[in-house]
Amino acid sequence: MAALKEGLFDTLKDLVDDDFKEFKWFLNNEKPTIPISRLENADRMDTVDLMVQTYYTDTPRVTVTVLEKMKKTDLVKKLSKNIPVSEGQSLIKKEQLRIGLNKHEQNLLMLETQKAALKEHLFDTLKDLVDDDFKEFKWFLNNEKPTIPKSRLEKADRMDTVDLMVQTYYTDTPRVTVTILEKMKKTDLVKKLSKNIPVSEGQFHIL
Repeated sequence: MAALKEGLFDTLKDLVDDDFKEFKWFLNNEKPTIPISRLENADRMDTVDLMVQTYYTDTPRVTVTVLEKMKKTDLVKKLSKNIPVSEGQSLIKKEQLRIGLNKHEQNLLMLETQKAALKEHLFDTLKDLVDDDFKEFKWFLNNEKPTIPKSRLEKADRMDTVDLMVQTYYTDTPRVTVTILEKMKKTDLVKKLSKNIPVSEGQFHIL
């Protein structure tokens, strides 16, 4: 276990601070969830400890999943070389967990999974905006109803903005996002987002 923790710590040290914040943001979408209150101020050592406590032998697979979402292929190769990543056992455990849940709990799990996928697609879209365009996006967003307070949007980065949007609009978030991108004449991003998240009033389904 010591070798696992040291290998993970060595990987996280290769992330600059902004990338490390992004890593923790994606990590918060994994199941079982590490509470954001524990992750928010966690440094790299704290994060490794939290991951091993939560995922134990499944930690390498979770780490690789997050790094792949971040498109950090160099770190995926480095980690996979040092720590063999086994996915089969994890998938069996997840299936056993799903079967053990009642219908209501299964529905909640499905909604949480959809919510995580929604957030990741939105973040991927906002990353395609240069800083000036992202500032413009937040300006248009502040005019939407219900309104996200300008004080909360002003210094929000892309991850914070996605979280604020999902908290405020939830299932209506894709429609709000597309509305703003259309006002900005970002038709390429509208097509990209609509391809991954069919936009309909009041509900969404992740492809």
